[in-house]
Amino acid sequence: MESKYMRVKHASVFSSIPEGTLYYYIHQGMLPSYKVAGRQLLKISEFVKFIESGGSNGQKKAG
Repeated sequence: MESKYMRVKHASVFSSIPEGTLYYYIHQGMLPSYKVAGRQLLKISEFVKFIESGGSNGQKKAG
């Protein structure tokens, strides 16, 4: 199975969450990331799961 990754900048555009906020979540250990060749990468499936779980507060959104 092939894993897909994206840079934090692209995750920011995708989610409308500021890059600085995403880096904060990464450094706090709330959002898993991988450093490859000096670039911080997010696994798309893990990022989507993070968003769907409510992000930093861990609460699912109603809807």
